[in-house]
Amino acid sequence: IRRIVDTLKITTVYVTHDQDEALSLADGMAVLKGGHVIQTGAPRAMYRRPANRFVADFLGDTNFLPAILVRSGASEALYKTVAGNLASSAAPFPEASELSLSLRPEAFRMLRGGAQASGNALAGVVRSSVYLGGVAQHEVALDVPAGAAEAVVRVAELNPKNPPAIGERVALEIDQDDVVPLAS
Repeated sequence: IRRIVDTLKITTVYVTHDQDEALSLADGMAVLKGGHVIQTGAPRAMYRRPANRFVADFLGDTNFLPAILVRSGASEALYKTVAGNLASSAAPFPEASELSLSLRPEAFRMLRGGAQASGNALAGVVRSSVYLGGVAQHEVALDVPAGAAEAVVRVAELNPKNPPAIGERVALEIDQDDVVPLAS
């Protein structure tokens, strides 16, 4: 489809529910919900900076972690979650706003064997691991205070060579640019 559109140099409206297809074919796209446009933009921009939880979830797998803004500055904001603090370079929400952080599974780097994270990180225990050839999908139960609700995130590992053991302690490092605050 992309080749035909480029060859004929025509404007085309293509409707699909296949997010991978939409992200790979579109120059610009719109996400609709209930007949209303929720967000428009370039595919990469919409995936990396969704306008809300619906768009983030619709355009791909993501983890949502409830958070509260602790402080913000010109280049970063700090958010408190039940599993620890995370910094973000995305535009902050107002102080004390209840929100969710969208954390894409592929954005995490899993550190094992007692390796210490050098930046934004959460810690936890591997709960499950599925090997799919070119990628492995892990679930990590994050460390939370006693009595707090369990927090589990999905982590995608590209080109997995040595899968973590169930019950293994890990650190999950994530770049500030990959921590996306969204209104709850």
